[in-house]
Amino acid sequence: MNDEEALWIWLKKANLNNVYLGTGSEDRFYPLHQQLAELLPATNTKIINGAHHWPVWPQLWKDFVTTMQAEKGFEQCIDLKHPL
Repeated sequence: MNDEEALWIWLKKANLNNVYLGTGSEDRFYPLHQQLAELLPATNTKIINGAHHWPVWPQLWKDFVTTMQAEKGFEQCIDLKHPL
């Protein structure tokens, strides 16, 4: 079994309300990410411009932390100024 198969098996059992997906619209894995996004609540998916490169990930992290702090009341989330 490869990593992708293992992930899909795990997802079948997971509470998808607790699964988050962040990706760049030009990421080489984007077609697969789109399939996963269809299974998740819309608020748990963030898609921004960019490829599978480092600059995309800090922005996605900031977006998720901001959302969790504002919408879900997770005030204990990491400080956005923390060096990733």
